[in-house]
Parts: sequence; structure tokens; C-alpha cells
Amino acid sequence: MDPLEQDVRRILLSLGPLPPSRPRPALVILCGVPGSGKSTVAHALAGRAAVALVQSDQVRKLLVAVPQYTTEESARVFGALHVAVERLLRAGISAIVDATNLQEQHRAPLRVIAARCGARWRVVVVTASERSIRQRLRARSAGQREAFDVSDAGEAVYELLRARVEPVRGPHMVIDTEQDMSPAIAALAGWLEDGISPAHSPQRPAETQRGPAAPDGRGEGDQR
Repeated sequence: MDPLEQDVRRILLSLGPLPPSRPRPALVILCGVPGSGKSTVAHALAGRAAVALVQSDQVRKLLVAVPQYTTEESARVFGALHVAVERLLRAGISAIVDATNLQEQHRAPLRVIAARCGARWRVVVVTASERSIRQRLRARSAGQREAFDVSDAGEAVYELLRARVEPVRGPHMVIDTEQDMSPAIAALAGWLEDGISPAHSPQRPAETQRGPAAPDGRGEGDQR
């Protein structure tokens, strides 16, 4: 078995029991800097809808004993993550990808995968004020974190990545984790379960055709 296949199988096994297959699955692509609350949103949504939750931080620690966050390591992590997500979608299983996805080169491969699988997709930008983000990251560094928070990113990583954020092209949702997230989570869960699109961010099918022809792991050095 080649190394990529081994990595993919480990990721899929780590997800535990998977939700039921459906005729047209969906993919939620979370975006946001460290400390914005992506994992909080991901777990809240996973608690409301039948989805597989794929977290880049968990995948990295699953595949790499002592992560160094090098370009080569990130290419391995996201190369395997992308293949795993494609297999889920092809099996009719909806998924959430919890990763920073700050640049178009990180988001586009996921849209391409969804289009290739005939799956619906939605980009969700997770935000919070700089003050709240820094407070959360300091608390994380002090060991105060939720059980589902497995990220190593602190303020230094935040400073590095915040300067590299690229605006999301096309339709997307924005969730401010300093506000009541319930309406947005309920809207997303409805879209995942019933195909009901949140009124404030309709998805245009043409958007799924943009981006590179296939994900290959390049350009992932700053991705988490």
C-alpha cells in the first residue's frame, strides 16, 4: 500500500461511525484565522446535522508524530485530507472541513472536489474581533481550551497568517462567533439536511466550476 493510501485510510478510520449516505451530499468549507472559532462552529454544526467532521489539526497530529508545519508536511496532510473528503462525498456522506483555508489556493481544491462529486458546497467565513481572538489564543497557550480544540496555533501563528488572508470570492456565509451563532448554525444544518439554502447567501452553481482542475497539495505551506 502506498503512503498516500495509508494516510487516507487512517483519516477515514479516525472519523469513527459515519452518517448515512444521501443522494446528493454537501461540503461545508470553513475559513478563518486561528482563534476565530472555526472548531466551535464545526462542532456546533456537527451536533445538528448528519455530517463527517474532518479537522486539519487532528489529521496532522494523526499522521505526524511531532508536527513541524513545514511546506512538505502540510502538502502531505492536505493531500491526504482532500482525498479522504472526496471519498466521503463519493460515498454520499456530507462533510465539514475545519481548516484555516485563508487563501483561494486552499479553498479552490475543495470546491473542485465537491463539483467533481456532484456535491453541494458552501464556504463559511468564521470571524471574531482581534481582541477576542488574542484572548482565546492566550487562554489556549495557558492550557485553557475546549476538549475539541487540538490546535497548536498561538499569537505568533495568528500574526503570521492574518497578513495572508485573501477575501472569499463568490457567495459565502459569515459567522461572527462573538454573536449568537444559533440562527446561522440552524440555517446551515437545514441546508445540509434538507437542501434549504440560507436566504442571505444563496449559492450559484456556476461557482463550483472555478478553481484548479485537481488538488495536488501544492501551496499548502501556510495552511492549517
